[in-house]
Amino acid sequence: MITAWRVHAPPSYGEQRKISFDLTSPDNVVLQHLESFGVQYDTLHSGDLVIHVRSLPAPTEPLAYSALHIGVVDTATGAHLLTDLQTDQIAVRLDAE
Repeated sequence: MITAWRVHAPPSYGEQRKISFDLTSPDNVVLQHLESFGVQYDTLHSGDLVIHVRSLPAPTEPLAYSALHIGVVDTATGAHLLTDLQTDQIAVRLDAE
């Protein structure tokens, strides 16, 4: 998967963030979880665009559909940051077809 992230404000010294990916089943059970974000924080500036490429293994059992939940995690607190829509993640439905 490829995601793009725009930096609204450069991180403060020592601030670390990770992108959280949860692949869930139709009944909202987490099948795969991944947190990562490989970037040099001291090089980020407001307006920068970061392209993030990661892969998740496919579920071992076929599903009618699943969902991918994506959010940004503050590594110091474990809390998800809010999106512009004031939610702590976005969800994308993935149909099997």
